[in-house]
Amino acid sequence: MPDRGHRYDSVMTGARRGTAYHRAAQWLTARRPGVYALRHIFTPLDKLVLRLSRGRRSLLPRAIPGMVLTTTGRKTGKRHATPVLYLEDDGRYVVVASNYGNRKHPGWSYNLAATPRASVQIGDGSFEVAARRATPEEFRLYWPRLVELWPGWKMYRTMTDREFRMFVLERRDDGEQRASAG
Repeated sequence: MPDRGHRYDSVMTGARRGTAYHRAAQWLTARRPGVYALRHIFTPLDKLVLRLSRGRRSLLPRAIPGMVLTTTGRKTGKRHATPVLYLEDDGRYVVVASNYGNRKHPGWSYNLAATPRASVQIGDGSFEVAARRATPEEFRLYWPRLVELWPGWKMYRTMTDREFRMFVLERRDDGEQRASAG
């Protein structure tokens, strides 16, 4: 695999590495059938649970921070809600467009690139964000932390030659989290 200037093979560190969650995630994502199950069974079920609970419930363990990212379709102009994992860093939210290691980027990343205004729902709260591509320095900074959060990204990286897009989402409002309508 060509070196693109990013270190993808970072090793997880710290006490979290040995948790049952991380061992299960590593086992599941180390096998293509496990990745397939995540993409075609778990994720659709999680989307259903999120939709029925209006974004307040998820199948994700509490140890994994997940959000519903709503983007504007670059072709249709319609709003699209997608559950994604995120890393929070000093009020910014970092998301990775891995698409489970598929050849193409996920649709939400094309939408963010075309229209960087989006909304985020985390639990009961929602807010507007401005998205931008992470700089190479930010990529190098965040990648090891993201892989520690979700070890599957390391496996997904081995399944494709494309460069993963990483976005930094920053609040567009005054920093107050609004209660979601519902």
